[in-house]
Amino acid sequence: MHFTPEQLYAAGRLDEAQLACRNRLATNPAEHAAMHLLGIILCRQKKFDEGLSWLARAVSLQPDKPDYRINYGLALNEAERWSESEPVLKSVLASVPDHPLALLNLGNSVHGQGRSQEAVTLYRRALELNPGYHDARVNLSVALKALGRHDQATAELKAALGSAPAHPQALLEQGRLLADQKRYHEAEQVFRRLLSMDPGHHQAMYCLGIVLSEQGNWSQSADAYTEVVRMRPDLPEGWQALAVTLRHCNRITESLVALEKALQLRPAFTLAWQSYGSVLAEAGRIEEGIEAWRRSLSINPQQPVIRSNIVYTLSMVDGVTRADLWREHQGWAEHHAKPDAQQTQTARTPAGRPADRRKIRIGYISPDLRLHSVCYFLIPLLEHHDKQKFEIYCYSDVGCPDQTTLKIQQLSDHWRDVSGKPTAHVRQLIQQDQIDILIDLAGHTMGNRMELFALRSAPLQASWLGYPETTGLTTVDYKIADQIVCPGSEDGQYASERILRLPNGYHCYLAPPGCPDISELPASRNGCITFGSFASLSKLTPSTVRLWSEVLKQVPDSKLLLKARQLADSTVRDRYCSMFAACGIPRSRLTLELAIAETIQHLGFYREVDMVLDTYPYNGTTTLCEGLWMGVPPVSLSGPIPASRVGASLLHSLGLEDWVAETPEQFVTIAKNNSQDVAGLAALRAGLRQRFSQSTLGSPRQFAREFEAGLLEAFSGLHA
Repeated sequence: MHFTPEQLYAAGRLDEAQLACRNRLATNPAEHAAMHLLGIILCRQKKFDEGLSWLARAVSLQPDKPDYRINYGLALNEAERWSESEPVLKSVLASVPDHPLALLNLGNSVHGQGRSQEAVTLYRRALELNPGYHDARVNLSVALKALGRHDQATAELKAALGSAPAHPQALLEQGRLLADQKRYHEAEQVFRRLLSMDPGHHQAMYCLGIVLSEQGNWSQSADAYTEVVRMRPDLPEGWQALAVTLRHCNRITESLVALEKALQLRPAFTLAWQSYGSVLAEAGRIEEGIEAWRRSLSINPQQPVIRSNIVYTLSMVDGVTRADLWREHQGWAEHHAKPDAQQTQTARTPAGRPADRRKIRIGYISPDLRLHSVCYFLIPLLEHHDKQKFEIYCYSDVGCPDQTTLKIQQLSDHWRDVSGKPTAHVRQLIQQDQIDILIDLAGHTMGNRMELFALRSAPLQASWLGYPETTGLTTVDYKIADQIVCPGSEDGQYASERILRLPNGYHCYLAPPGCPDISELPASRNGCITFGSFASLSKLTPSTVRLWSEVLKQVPDSKLLLKARQLADSTVRDRYCSMFAACGIPRSRLTLELAIAETIQHLGFYREVDMVLDTYPYNGTTTLCEGLWMGVPPVSLSGPIPASRVGASLLHSLGLEDWVAETPEQFVTIAKNNSQDVAGLAALRAGLRQRFSQSTLGSPRQFAREFEAGLLEAFSGLHA
């Protein structure tokens, strides 16, 4: 039986319909109907360049056919060529002013160009002509949401679903709206309902992946995105999202493969380049990661997140200098920190603080107010702040709160959830709260608010805890550190801030409740020394591997225990084993363990370690404190940048300066000599927790007084 192109198209046999159109055009090159249908088919197959060309030719041959122009405009919208579709659709309405489909698609066109208020007017006009036009009502809801009118958007969706409860796009937008409101479980149910109606709905599956990841269900989210790329292997966003979830599942190599696929499909996909750099860095391939981020900046220089990734990760690169880091931080400020002079002066003026208000208002802002290493140092300070002198505000940028978030909220006088809120909104909130001292806990780490600090949101701004380097911002007044990490001899060099030096270190560590007791020295039962590191593999640079290998050579029969979540990936494990093998250390001397999410179990692993080997040039912080609390001293190499002096700062707090090396050779000697004194090592282990508790590092009340004294001195200088 012979079928026409139209019949084949109606039956969904697109390839056959396309061929039939081409055959018809071969016979009659001027047949506009075949051109029109061929263009529609090609655009449905996402072959926009050729398809739009055929549609344009059909319109040029039959300019008086509204359907041709509407379909041409619709296809341009599908290709997201919004500015090109607008005049096409306006030409339809010029001749047929009350054409609902043209009104709908023109609304889509102007909404796609960011003119959502115009889109609202067009959608409302389409609904006046046809109150049952559900597509227009759903799109009206989307435009209203874009304008921040969420209540109206919800009402329109409710109306659409009230008369068409199974409308796919209405369900999709309902789920998205619920997700925007962080009602993730409800959103998940909506997306699952839509998928039960249409298992091939790739947009619903994509959104399901989002809400699953927001709930921390990374494995299920990866399964959802795997389905997305199976349905739409041509969708780079699907591959990028899959890669992010695979990374969280510690499937590092698969994540890299997915990102390479996304970049093959869209070479200028900056979000994929961002993820690619992050996964490479997490696998320990930090210089390759930085190169990927620089590739992204070459496509679009206005990416503050990418530039933050670079300035943070550079501290982990072998041989980096303060001058290198300073230059990159200045580059971040030049590209992304352009504060309005009037706004900056207004925020700096202390007149906003009422004379009768005795308490100084401190605001802490961080994306890490959750189960994160930052909180092991923040919580003891919050617990011991002098509430007679200070009023504490916490600005939480946490997308998925947990029990730690709740604890910090309870320790705060005032709690503000600013997750996902634009910078201007957060700045206005801080100023409404009349914050006197705003303290950043993130620096240039993930989820930072450096752009907020560039606008000077409070009279006094400081950086503390989460980032070892300068912020590069002249609007950040102080960096809170100590004489070891930021010595006075470097004042005026390589930092935009003044240094507020605390006298006995700038960390105070709170061990979690239920910590295991200190165990006996493992060497006493094993007959050999076990060195260990629980640091992220991104800190295990080639020079660190060489340094540790030399230690292992100098201490015969010793072993090295590495524990990191990235070691779940076999390719990553093999890479590090090969690096050690190239330095003469066989696989048999390495013990590779996966990270444990449960903190108490994680701390229990220190019972297997006699001595920690610190990373270089980016020293550990939390892992060193954990080890010290569990009786395990680290050997640390001090270097020329702040990140390479943190170990020295922590050890100085405990009077363990003789465990700090100034050269790689001295590092090896310290490790070797202490490994030969098993009795001394055992005695140190037994008394280390008491030593820790008697230091400022383990005395939160003392630390809080020193911290507050520093802030008061800085604040009094502002008012002098």
